Amino acid sequence: MTDLDRYIEKQLVKLQSNNANARYDACEMLKVAPSIPSEAVNALQKTLNDPNPDVVDAARRALNVHQVITPVTEQGSSTNQVISPESRAPSTSYNPNQIASVLKAIAWITFLLGFIAGIIIAIYAETIVAGLLYWFAAFISGIIFLGFAEIIDLLQRLVDKKK
Repeated sequence: MTDLDRYIEKQLVKLQSNNANARYDACEMLKVAPSIPSEAVNALQKTLNDPNPDVVDAARRALNVHQVITPVTEQGSSTNQVISPESRAPSTSYNPNQIASVLKAIAWITFLLGFIAGIIIAIYAETIVAGLLYWFAAFISGIIFLGFAEIIDLLQRLVDKKK
């Protein structure tokens, strides 16, 4: 008997405990096991009928990690759900956040208008220094907007990844 087999046996015993926390922990431990035998799958499927909804959710997640089809009930209708490795992988496509998109647009408008204003001011003031000041101010302002937009995008990706 390997260490993994002993580990799984220990978790199967915990699944039969009267303590809901122990059953929950066993589901979470089985979820992170590299693989589980059919007896563990059967025990997790029986746990789907547990009176504690947190334990049921943990059992469902453990079964999903090991690609076992689990029944899902939503508003009285019974369906089957399985999460494949491809759907668990981080998505390369995501829905861009609207606020981040608006901030990026503001940044590019700031760059463009600052550049144009710098040219106009340099012509009327007859010195390039005045134009450079406008370009510098527009550049700094645009970079700040782009920075905030990127932060929001990264946070949105983290939220999407957790879903």
